Amino acid sequence: MWEPENENEDDKMTEEQLRELARALRVELAGVIDDAEGRRLLASELDEALELPAGQAKPTLVATLRARRETREWIAIRTGIGTADVVRALAGPLGTLTAPLGVHVVCPHGDYDRYLESSNQDPGRCPNDGAKLVRADD
Repeated sequence: MWEPENENEDDKMTEEQLRELARALRVELAGVIDDAEGRRLLASELDEALELPAGQAKPTLVATLRARRETREWIAIRTGIGTADVVRALAGPLGTLTAPLGVHVVCPHGDYDRYLESSNQDPGRCPNDGAKLVRADD
């Protein structure tokens, strides 16, 4: 069962906790995602997120872990968090209602950025070096 690491961050998981969840999900993927193509895609996304250096993976891990209903349900079962609370536990409360529209994504190598029209849009890859784009820390 998931426990917060300190009282000030009681509704957020640390990057290491997210990495542990991602590694466990990677092992149990066949029982979580029914179709082979979906499993292959999620496995690739998890692998890319886990390969990011320490301190840089949290946005990508959060986006990958909460992107699919099946993974949110798996996290709820695995951690003992209610399904409705999984998104909050992964990344904390939602931002302000006055935040700008669009999702800013960047190349981890710092040579490209763009804005997505919606949060469920695939961020794509950097046209300069092929790296998967990740959410910016705006």
